[in-house]
Amino acid sequence: MLKGLMGTLAEDLFSDENRDELIKEINEDVDIPLLNEKTEEKILLALWKLIKTFFFKKLGV
Repeated sequence: MLKGLMGTLAEDLFSDENRDELIKEINEDVDIPLLNEKTEEKILLALWKLIKTFFFKKLGV
């Protein structure tokens, strides 16, 4: 039961909607010189995927 709850919580926290919202906010606040916004977004998306995979593994989802 707990595993199912953790899976549901993880799916909600790491939803595409939350991903887009977080990446947009970070991208607005962080400016990396010499990189355009699209490149910064690609970097943030790659980090998101790594973090999501890490937490899903730790939660056993």
